[in-house]
Amino acid sequence: MINIKQFHAAVTSLMQLLPMSKQLTGSALTMAWDTFPERAKIDLTDQILLFAVQQRVLDTEPPKGMAPHIALLRYVYPVDRTIRRERGEDVISDQPMVQRGLRRDLAQRMATPDRFHEPGPVPQEQVSSEHLRLCAGQAHWNPSHMQPEELNAHVEQVAEEMRLIWDRGMDGFSWGTQQLATGRWWLHRALQGWWLLGCDGMGDHAAAWILRNPKQAAAMLEKAKAGALPPPAEVDVLPVGSVLGSLRGSNCNRGQ
Repeated sequence: MINIKQFHAAVTSLMQLLPMSKQLTGSALTMAWDTFPERAKIDLTDQILLFAVQQRVLDTEPPKGMAPHIALLRYVYPVDRTIRRERGEDVISDQPMVQRGLRRDLAQRMATPDRFHEPGPVPQEQVSSEHLRLCAGQAHWNPSHMQPEELNAHVEQVAEEMRLIWDRGMDGFSWGTQQLATGRWWLHRALQGWWLLGCDGMGDHAAAWILRNPKQAAAMLEKAKAGALPPPAEVDVLPVGSVLGSLRGSNCNRGQ
């Protein structure tokens, strides 16, 4: 879940980075927050919001005729793509389908935030309701709707996955800072009930962080078992403004 302060920081930083963009007034920022989908306020975290802003900066063909704060949703939700002809050219329109929940491949995309990921439609897949509950993080499967015994059973499943990771031991791969940060975030959300560690292929990132930070991982597990695990926004996450500031002067906005 994101709050108005995180939202304002992300949108303000984005508008400062984009060429030819107008700075938003306080009243415009308030209106942007009021018109931001409620579902997105619940689904998004500050890291997901940061990823969306990074993708917009990298996008050399941003959408036309779409409010910038709504356009951010194209990078984290499935889109309904339509193509129309205007003045002899094809114009692509991607409408974010917030009601479907976050993209099922979002975690893989967030593992490489410095690379642009085309916000194309997600293939219609036949998946079980259990897989949706554990992997998609959709609103009607929000962990807050789980019964205590369900959440406890889920945490025990994650704990068993962690024990298997520790039994397996250290891997021989080299992991970057961003990849390890994504792994920590993935574990944190898994312990909150959103998914299992291995969902959508992100288990390797989580395992890498767990193996390199065994005491922190164990402490996080104990907090989850006690129902005292804070949301990711309250732990060491990257501030939106500082990360976006590092993009200034780079070639990230080429072609804008």
